[in-house]
Amino acid sequence: MTPQLQQVYQDLNHLSPIERWQILEHLIGQFRTNLGINDTLPLTPNLSAQEILATTQGSWGKHSLEEIDAQLAHQRQLDWGE
Repeated sequence: MTPQLQQVYQDLNHLSPIERWQILEHLIGQFRTNLGINDTLPLTPNLSAQEILATTQGSWGKHSLEEIDAQLAHQRQLDWGE
């Protein structure tokens, strides 16, 4: 990962979830424009944080915290080279 991309990634961690959604909507708009896609997809969730958590509750199944941490670490390694 380039130093500039690392800086962007660190800066994103300082934003609120709403600000992150705004950036994501902006980037997807750019991708759609570059690909010639005209339809719009609202990305801002209409659910509260509690409702989102409720919809994902149990998605890790019966894994232990150690197993979950290991899976997340592995995914970070794949995604970011950490």
